Amino acid sequence: MKKKGQRAFALVIVTGIITFLGALIAFNSIDINLGRTWVETIKMQRKAYYMALAGVEAARALLKNDSDEDREQGRRVDFITSELDPNEEVWSHASEIPIPMESSDGIRGTVGGVIVDETSKINLNMLVGGDGRGLRFSGGMREHPRVALVKRFFEIMGIEPRIVDNIIDWIDEDSEGIAESDYYLFLEHGYEAKNAPMDTITELLLIKDIDDTTFLKLTAGGTQEARNDPMYSPYLTVYPRIQPVGGYTINVNTAPAEVLMSLLEGIDEEVAQDIINRRQEEPFMRPGEFIRYLDEDLGLNLTRQDKSFLSEIVGVHSNYFSAKVSALVEGYSCTIRVVLERDAQGDSTILYWRVE
Repeated sequence: MKKKGQRAFALVIVTGIITFLGALIAFNSIDINLGRTWVETIKMQRKAYYMALAGVEAARALLKNDSDEDREQGRRVDFITSELDPNEEVWSHASEIPIPMESSDGIRGTVGGVIVDETSKINLNMLVGGDGRGLRFSGGMREHPRVALVKRFFEIMGIEPRIVDNIIDWIDEDSEGIAESDYYLFLEHGYEAKNAPMDTITELLLIKDIDDTTFLKLTAGGTQEARNDPMYSPYLTVYPRIQPVGGYTINVNTAPAEVLMSLLEGIDEEVAQDIINRRQEEPFMRPGEFIRYLDEDLGLNLTRQDKSFLSEIVGVHSNYFSAKVSALVEGYSCTIRVVLERDAQGDSTILYWRVE
C-alpha cells in the first residue's frame, strides 16, 4: 500500500514538544527551612511529573500527525503495523520509542509510554440505547445484536453470559431487573445501582456475580494489572460513554482475535486469524470491504441481518485512544494515564486523567 511519506516528521514533532516543555521542568531550589532530602524529593517528583506531561503532549502530537497524513491521502483508516516504520502508524509503536530528556538545569530523565486504540474494543456502554433503556431485544423476542455480541465475548472468555443482563441493569436508567438498587442496597456495604453509563472498567467489580476471578478473565486474561488500573483491558472499554452520532463501532483493523470472534456466531478462531492475516497485508479501507471479505472470500454466507448489524458496528478508523506515559528521573517516577478523543481535524480532547 502507499506509504505515508511524511510520517517521519512525527518524531520531529515529538522532539519539538519535548524541548519546549523541557523549559517548564526546571524547579528552582526552595529556600525554606526544611530538610534538603525532603526538598530534593519534591523537586525530582515535580520534574518527573512535567516530563510525563510532555509525554502526554507527544502522544497527542503523534495522533494529530497520523490524522493529518490520512487527510492528505484522502482516507480515514487506522491499523497496527507489524514493525515500527516512521512512514506508517507510529502511534501503534509508541512503547518502542523511549525518549531521553534533560531539563534546563541539567537533570536527565527518560519518558516512555504506550498508546492503545480504545475503538478496537467492545464498549460496554453500547448495551444501552441513546434513550437510556437497555437493549435486550430487537425485532420481537430476538436478542438485540449488541447484547448477543457481548454475550458471545463472555462465552469466549469462559464466563456465564447471563451476567451481561446484570451489566445492563447497572447502566440502564430504569429500576426494573434483578440486579438493581433493591439488590445492592441489601449487601453488607450497600450501595445503589449506577443507572448511568460506566466511567471505568473497574466498575464491573461492583456488579452482581462479577468477582475478582471473573473480572480478571474479562479484562486481561487473568493478569493482575487490570485490578489496579481503571482503564486497563485489551478487550473492553467504556469510551465513548455516550453513543456518538455515528453510533458505537469496533475497528476491525486493530481489534484482537477475541473481539473479532464476538462480532458474529460464524467467526471462530480460524476465521479470526484469517482476518488478522488479511489486515496485516492490507488494512480494510471501508466496512463494506470487511463484510464482503467475510461473505465472499471466507464463504460465511452472511444473512441480511448479519450484514445490517456489521454495517452498523464495524469501523476501520479510530477516534478514541488511551495512553499510559511514565517518566523516570533519578529514581523518581510519575505515570499519567489519559483517554483521548480525536476529532476530524486530528485534535484530541482529554476525557480521562489520572496521575500516579
